Amino acid sequence: MYVNSVVLVGNLTKDPEAGSPDNGTVVNFRIAVGDQKKDGDGNVVSGRVDFVDVEVWGAQGQHCKDTLKKGDRVILVGPFLLDQWTDGEGNARSKHKIKARVVGRSLEFA
Repeated sequence: MYVNSVVLVGNLTKDPEAGSPDNGTVVNFRIAVGDQKKDGDGNVVSGRVDFVDVEVWGAQGQHCKDTLKKGDRVILVGPFLLDQWTDGEGNARSKHKIKARVVGRSLEFA
């Protein structure tokens, strides 16, 4: 197990996209993570939803690109990271993301 790791289960908000930075192949996607609740009739009603950016490297990233699509439910494990940069106007920017080391389909609602 990794020291800085989180486990998330969520649905892809769009198809994975490939990029090719200088140091290897990376695939990016975003998942919607929510706390779903059921009403008295057993219908799922939405609670809070958070959107999390995910990057997957190498062969596993390529496999994600080839097999996952918008709406698929996945479970992933990886470190929770903070990216920081300066935009074109000189403003400090940041965002959180997961660098997934393990990605798989979730069968939670199958």
